Amino acid sequence: MFPVSAQFCGISKDLGDGVPVAMADNLLTNSFVFVDTPVWLTDNSNIGGMDAGGTVVQGKLYCAVTGGGNVFTDTFPYLLANILGDVTTTGTASPFTHKVSVMNPAAGNSYRAQPTSHTLTAYNGVAATSGAWQIASVALSQLVIDFDAAAGLLTYTFTANGWPSVVAATRPTSAPSAVKPIAGWRGQMGLGGPASGGTLLSNLATAKITINREIENEFMADGTQNPQAIGRGAVSSVDFDATFLATDSVVWSDTMNNTGPQVQWLFNAGTSQQVQLDMQVARFKVTKPNYGNKMVRWDTSGAGERNSTNAGATGGLASFQATVTNTVPSGHYS
Repeated sequence: MFPVSAQFCGISKDLGDGVPVAMADNLLTNSFVFVDTPVWLTDNSNIGGMDAGGTVVQGKLYCAVTGGGNVFTDTFPYLLANILGDVTTTGTASPFTHKVSVMNPAAGNSYRAQPTSHTLTAYNGVAATSGAWQIASVALSQLVIDFDAAAGLLTYTFTANGWPSVVAATRPTSAPSAVKPIAGWRGQMGLGGPASGGTLLSNLATAKITINREIENEFMADGTQNPQAIGRGAVSSVDFDATFLATDSVVWSDTMNNTGPQVQWLFNAGTSQQVQLDMQVARFKVTKPNYGNKMVRWDTSGAGERNSTNAGATGGLASFQATVTNTVPSGHYS
């Protein structure tokens, strides 16, 4: 038997060729599930009998992955780099600042605009010899960032596809960092400007940002069950949901007037641990009163709109940019 509490997850950059790479860091998760998912091919040929159950052949194969946990500034950029791709790091000494936006076609990446993929290592002790499985060339299709000012930490969940899992050759070693998670109450929001000065709101209760990306398993007649590649299509949307204490009607006005203000969420746990989430144009689409608490709240939802301000080093347009400050130098995430 193997205790659930002993499991852990690791992450490392790979080359996107299905070859797993030993973990470089712990990806601290509260949940992590991988499911190898074959396509089942059934031969239902007429055989002159009354049993319709055909012969089943295993077809192409990939691994579906879901996970989630608390945001730690030293490892969360791996996930941002995977789903968005354009990473620019500044700083010659700690703290370092990592700006992440959607990768657009540019000469520096051969116009392919494909983010870095990663190997995830899942240890639970069950696998023979190493106790762990590796899922190579993982590509995220969704990343959700969530917080509750009253009762929670800044958290994430993700959905992804990867190559079929394989048993790791050697036992991985768990070495979590000393970085602390970020409490939701440390979050701030700017509406119509950055999270400072006259644009700083004091009535944000909860918020959720959902990044959706198109991915496609590219299966070919190449003599293997594995994908030839997992292609990244467009970032299809960056949506947001937020709840405000109804101290005024500003967000209702932004919805009704189709204002599309700048929105910035800022979370920090010290000068070297900070997460900043930016939408230069945040289109509020729904604002409705919420009477579920003692005080009236506004429930809002909307989406980021593409603009040049949120674009990264590859240029073009983007609807969202994340900036993470930590002690990790350039080249670590992409």
